[in-house]
Amino acid sequence: MQVDQFQVYFKSNIIGDERFEELNLLDLGDWMVLRGQPSELELERSRFERNPTLS
Repeated sequence: MQVDQFQVYFKSNIIGDERFEELNLLDLGDWMVLRGQPSELELERSRFERNPTLS
């Protein structure tokens, strides 16, 4: 099944959280990515880096 959504968490939200220990996380700098399409994630990350006030 194709996943067309993604969830992004700040590292500080999950570092040390035992619920996330077993997940295979992809480290993208300040982001911990749980799932999604890498091209979309990189696009979202670059959009955030251009305007850090976006939430």
